[in-house]
Amino acid sequence: TQAFVGSVRCVQETGIILNTMIGAKKLWKQASIGLTRNLPLGQKYEKKSLIGEPMKILMCNKRFFAAVQDPKSGSKEIKAEDTGGYYKERLRNKDDPYYDPFNPYVWMHVCPRSWQPYLRFCRIDQMFGRLLLLNPHLWGIAIAAPLGGLPNFINLWLFTVGSLFAHATSCAWDDFADVPVDKTNVRTMRRPLVAGTMGRGSALAIMTLLAGGSFGILSMLSPVAIKVGLIATPCIIAYPFMKRFFQYPQVFLAFALNLGVFMGYAAVAGSISWPVCIPMYIGGVAYTIFYDSIYAFQDIEADTKANTYSTSQKFASHAKGIMSGLALTTVAMHTAAGFLAGLNPAFLGLMGVGGAHLAWQTWKLDVKNGPLCDHLLNISYRYGLILVFAYALGIYMTKGKKKAIEDELKKKKEKSETISQSQNCLLYTSDAADEGLGVDLGGRRSIKK
Repeated sequence: TQAFVGSVRCVQETGIILNTMIGAKKLWKQASIGLTRNLPLGQKYEKKSLIGEPMKILMCNKRFFAAVQDPKSGSKEIKAEDTGGYYKERLRNKDDPYYDPFNPYVWMHVCPRSWQPYLRFCRIDQMFGRLLLLNPHLWGIAIAAPLGGLPNFINLWLFTVGSLFAHATSCAWDDFADVPVDKTNVRTMRRPLVAGTMGRGSALAIMTLLAGGSFGILSMLSPVAIKVGLIATPCIIAYPFMKRFFQYPQVFLAFALNLGVFMGYAAVAGSISWPVCIPMYIGGVAYTIFYDSIYAFQDIEADTKANTYSTSQKFASHAKGIMSGLALTTVAMHTAAGFLAGLNPAFLGLMGVGGAHLAWQTWKLDVKNGPLCDHLLNISYRYGLILVFAYALGIYMTKGKKKAIEDELKKKKEKSETISQSQNCLLYTSDAADEGLGVDLGGRRSIKK
């Protein structure tokens, strides 16, 4: 009954969201960045409608205030009752500076409070994470499409749904395995297992259901794609523990996540074109290290305190140069993959847009500004989507090349048939050879090749 009532409430809130979408465009800039994520610790927050009186921020996570300090009463925790009403108001009031009807984080907070720890555990609010996981698969699907055609819709649908399950499963497993580490990090101590808002038994049950959905989608793909997916599974399981003894855990994660390139390609073609997929895979590895290092720059002090490793610790002193090299490698390898696949040069225009986006991220990067790093991470998926459209455009624009290839194959076939016909009566028995005919003379059989 509670689930049914909650569903009805969600439908009602969805109606409110649809009614308020019209006015979202003028505040898109504020909504995409979010003022609260840019507030440094210790700065006073003057918005009285949320917490009544101006307070001093102790820590904040995205748009959710974990703790604030009241000058009169000391420290105070904002509970779900307070934040739930606040987020509902954000959906109704277009004049609110945080009006953001497109944000899944807001949707999660208008759900029943009893659901929220489980939704947060599954990362329902993190759309960018699902897109980052999905992108390598989409690259493979786009570049494996037939020349002059469009990406296969069924495979796009399967991988999109599969990414929902796979991302939720991997993040849930990461939270489950990282509880001791997350307890030492201010940014992660609000996670459900660390905060105690859900038990480990519930977490195991949820992970089992999510893993079942992931393997269910995987079973619908081609045999080669299934094999690649099974190879990637133990890598994802091992990743949370790599940061405890491997100094570059982001590299390990990059090698695991970008196996999706081979999965996407094999799902369409039934096999893997190594000359095309290898450069695309290398570019994806560089791209993953690029954005995951930006993410890790937020936790340099926490990783040092917890005795865990990260590329951010190694890259921090030369961040601009290293990130520039990773961005350049990403664009170069993905461009090479496009040429090796025979794409129309028109795809280079969008590749330039994607490269400009990575250059802008590198230019804006400040490893000491945690909120800025969080924002740059949230928009990292854009390069991946630009690459999908670049490959799809390059494939679609090769219609003329497709016709030329078909004509060449047709000529080769006709030539082969002509050679076969001319060889039909070359060899005869001796008597038949005298007459030059392929007939049986004197009881001897003619020999035909």
